[in-house]
Amino acid sequence: MFDRLEDGVRELGLKLAECSATLAKSQAAAIMPLSVDVSIDGWSPEVLMADTHVYPKVYWQSRGAQQYSFAMGCARQWHNQDAFAPLSQAPENRGGMRYYWLSSFDAARPSSQNNVTDPLAQVYKRREKTSSARLIVPMLEVTAGPSVIRLQLNVCPQINCQRYEDLLALLTATLPACTEKGSLPAVVRKDFPSFLHWQQMIAEVHRKFDASELKKVVLARKTVLSAGYSVPFWRLFLNWQRQTENCFGFAFQESVETGFISFSPEQLFAREGKSLRTEALAGTNRRGTTAAGDRQNELSLLSDSKNIYEHRLVVEDLQNKLATISDDIRGEQTRCSKQRHIQHLYYPMRARLKSNVTDADIISTLHPTAAIAGLPQEAACSLIDNLEPDERGYFAGLFGMMQGNSSEFAVGIRSATVTGAEVCLFAGAGIVPESSAANEWNELEDKIAVPMSLFNEVRQSVSAQAVTRKNGNVEAAVAEPGAMVSP
Repeated sequence: MFDRLEDGVRELGLKLAECSATLAKSQAAAIMPLSVDVSIDGWSPEVLMADTHVYPKVYWQSRGAQQYSFAMGCARQWHNQDAFAPLSQAPENRGGMRYYWLSSFDAARPSSQNNVTDPLAQVYKRREKTSSARLIVPMLEVTAGPSVIRLQLNVCPQINCQRYEDLLALLTATLPACTEKGSLPAVVRKDFPSFLHWQQMIAEVHRKFDASELKKVVLARKTVLSAGYSVPFWRLFLNWQRQTENCFGFAFQESVETGFISFSPEQLFAREGKSLRTEALAGTNRRGTTAAGDRQNELSLLSDSKNIYEHRLVVEDLQNKLATISDDIRGEQTRCSKQRHIQHLYYPMRARLKSNVTDADIISTLHPTAAIAGLPQEAACSLIDNLEPDERGYFAGLFGMMQGNSSEFAVGIRSATVTGAEVCLFAGAGIVPESSAANEWNELEDKIAVPMSLFNEVRQSVSAQAVTRKNGNVEAAVAEPGAMVSP
């Protein structure tokens, strides 16, 4: 254990030199993890996040954990279906490295054909569905707790040693003062689907309910925010992080202008050996503005028939799926999981995995859950393919990490993609027979309230249908094409 960052970096540099000499002699192909611990309070990755140009950059923090990890560079990576192979390995083959995962909504499920009989399938001409998954072992990783940080290099023999030395130098370099706590630019907003098309989508879903073809479907909306200049990725992330609670924190920055952010309240699973934890998270209500009001909203959510039904479908779906890969399934009492502006019905479960069940098996069995797709799953996913105007991409996909005999994956909701001057916020709503278009649209607004509040000014671009709000609720109003209204 070292008391100064400089001493820890120097020791890691000595280990790197020794490791490089050994690898050169042996011609070894395996990655070699090297690490040191440093006793230090208040270490922050903010300067490394914003003012260095080594990609990808990854941030990971488990829900409720004080410890977080920030990683840079790529020692090894796998793409698309190849990315699932390491998840099928025996844990002892993973070494002492941490693997980071990011996948799209469609990555683990087979492609479904659009049902051309659905009326809105002609409204939204869908491009060929794409799916992606990515798994990386970073070159440099800093895992920070309240008073100790671990510095780790994952040394790949195929990567020049100088690149690792350059990364170590960044840890102690004098970089410019971090400017990532500033404000975010003014933006113009546009929703896909628009409220008018949302109403049409909900009407089509109700026809499916009436025909007994569907119990539930989760429909998503993309809110595009366009700025006059590139949106600082880590400024958005850090400002958003300061306004969240009881969530996973994840960021994957691909380049200086592109990346994915999620502050998700929803765990898909956590595994420690054969012990599995998962949860049903569905049904939504706002937080109250006072303690008494918050308690009243909580009791309302716990007794609301629509939300109880929606949540029960998720619970039953998870129980049925768990039965195929595990034994001794146990649930706890339903309660509320609370975030900054909203709360959800929450039902945690534990199970004992059957022999030879891998992380890849768990993902393919559980994802997508009824909380992000619907029931029956095949019919719900087919309807999503037909009705939603855009691909979900990483929204409602998975992010997470695995190390040795443990792993944890979260569902990528409450998320955003950043591409230069454009930020795309994603939110979804579970549609059941009691749902109405206006109420579900309001729920989508509640789910993006935190990131929307971070921008200096938001103007709404309206082409045919304006949506005005009274006391935070939707009221439809016809507007002239091209009119601008405040959200």
